Amino acid sequence: MSWKVEVVMDDSGEWECDSLRFATQHEAVAYARDLEFRCSALREKRVMESGDAVNHRWTTQGARSTREIRETREIRETRETRETRDMRSGKL
Repeated sequence: MSWKVEVVMDDSGEWECDSLRFATQHEAVAYARDLEFRCSALREKRVMESGDAVNHRWTTQGARSTREIRETREIRETRETRETRDMRSGKL
């Protein structure tokens, strides 16, 4: 389960959404507020549950893909492992 943001952008009254899915309702609300701030054409917004997999997280930098977060974490862990190994071998 995830949370998505749906918006109405014109007079049609049709609800539309993008592919961003968040882990919590709180994250989706934060994204909806940010979207409302950035898009003056937005008429209405709502946060809905979705059966789709979570693919984004809301961070202090805004919406970030979970893939990007995972890759960044892996890079950091690899760097820390290398530094630990170098410290143990006396290279630092």
